[in-house]
Amino acid sequence: PRFVPRAAGLYVFAGLASRGITWAALGARTLASQISGAPCPLEASLLDAVDAARFASRRARRG
Repeated sequence: PRFVPRAAGLYVFAGLASRGITWAALGARTLASQISGAPCPLEASLLDAVDAARFASRRARRG
């Protein structure tokens, strides 16, 4: 997912559905770390697993 083009300064934290209360704190902390440049609370592989760009990556691999 890291090769997918991104819009600088645009951050979206959405789509939590019924698990929003469960994931909101960790997601907010992760987003804040990305905005501020602080260390991320998630390891890189887990961050890639929840990155919305994974859908574009999957589509590119399938052709």
